[in-house]
Amino acid sequence: MAIDTGIALDCAQLVEVGGLQNIFVTDLDNLATVTTGGITKYTNLVGTVDWAMFQLKPNTATWATTSTKENGVTKFETTVSWYVPNIGESRLSVLEGMKNKCIVAVAELRNGKFRTCGISEAFGGFGFNQSSATDWIYNDTYATMTVEETSGADFVDGNGATITLMATSFETPRLYTGTVTYGAGNTTAALT
Repeated sequence: MAIDTGIALDCAQLVEVGGLQNIFVTDLDNLATVTTGGITKYTNLVGTVDWAMFQLKPNTATWATTSTKENGVTKFETTVSWYVPNIGESRLSVLEGMKNKCIVAVAELRNGKFRTCGISEAFGGFGFNQSSATDWIYNDTYATMTVEETSGADFVDGNGATITLMATSFETPRLYTGTVTYGAGNTTAALT
């Protein structure tokens, strides 16, 4: 692909909205159908069960993607982090259920866009750069999870857990442009 065009901005595009609104998480084994829309988006991420949905405490979630180039290969590392307040038995059980999984996540940004983490088609398949409809299954770009539980020293300090997902891929994380149907209680969602 040649570098033959740039990016134009109009007045409305200069107003930026940052932050994350919701995070949707599933296990890679749960994905049954993945449909791409070119090299920049997924139009379908259907699971065999609904995705876990995390509503976010304002100003506590972040999304960051950085790239590096080594030996002619560009690698992207995406980190998604969010805070779960008031850790009790039920919330601890949810976190325990995510342990040792091959995690795929979709972050809902406050600007109305959805970004993917832990799924990629680049350099998938059984050999280097072979193209297959199921490359997303074999390329080991799923996210790994770390959890840091804290309770501050002061009465007004938080008592919760920070969940961090990190995934490495060989393409810019794609947008998700399909439909999100929120489940009852806002703890699950279907991405179709």
